Amino acid sequence: MSLIKNKKYLIIGPSGSGKSTLANVLAGFITNFDGEISVDDQVVNANDQMFDIVAYVNQSP
Repeated sequence: MSLIKNKKYLIIGPSGSGKSTLANVLAGFITNFDGEISVDDQVVNANDQMFDIVAYVNQSP
């Protein structure tokens, strides 16, 4: 998946399609996964770098 810089994205889909898992990986809550996350062609780790660019909002209060 590729995203355009300075854009905001909303991830929607049916129950069980992986939305929460993707959000948890991007937010750094899940670190054991296949593949990599890169920003501007630089691989980033699930650490403080990700917290600067990803926000996670849970739908449950």
